[in-house]
Amino acid sequence: MDEIREKIEKLLALSGSSNEYEAKAALLKAHELMRKHNVEELGEDDGQEVVTLALPMNQSDVKMYAGLPSLIAYNFRCLAYSDKTGIEFLGFQDDAYAALKCMEFMVSEITRGWDEYFKKFNSHERIYIPTRERREMKREWIRGFSVAIKEAFCERANDPKYEIMLIIPDEVRRIYTTLSLRQNAPYRVETNVDAYNEGYMNGERAVRNKRIEE
Repeated sequence: MDEIREKIEKLLALSGSSNEYEAKAALLKAHELMRKHNVEELGEDDGQEVVTLALPMNQSDVKMYAGLPSLIAYNFRCLAYSDKTGIEFLGFQDDAYAALKCMEFMVSEITRGWDEYFKKFNSHERIYIPTRERREMKREWIRGFSVAIKEAFCERANDPKYEIMLIIPDEVRRIYTTLSLRQNAPYRVETNVDAYNEGYMNGERAVRNKRIEE
């Protein structure tokens, strides 16, 4: 186990690399080993405080991403919630930072992929699409993307039932229960198969590019 801990510590050290993708890959690999070997805390975690790191975002966009922040948070031993300022990640410093950076990357990939898809769709159809219908298309695109990411995370966790089995530190859970959070109302799913499939394929491409898993 000492050898595993040493490897994890080296990977976490690499997460400070100036190379953005190398840093993300190192963080993800470190957390993969932590899950696989049930290493909940490293020596460096002793004295680490539970922190909240924020990704500023307006409420309409927060709703658009639905369960993606929570999916990412659980993959990094964190818990996610939203407030008036955006998305918050609650966890130990290293974990929350990894979750935040992963979410930032996802947002950039989604923004790029959706813009390309809608531009192509609009040039082909050449019809006016009302704002509400466009937002529903984007929501479905993101839903497809999120499903692809969830499958990738679950495959990496080697869980045949596609459930992410992670241990959230007790201290993180305790602090989370003290928060006064408002439950978001569920949204109605408007099925758009084309948008969903395009989003799913973009999620798969993100994984294949080894920006999410290494």
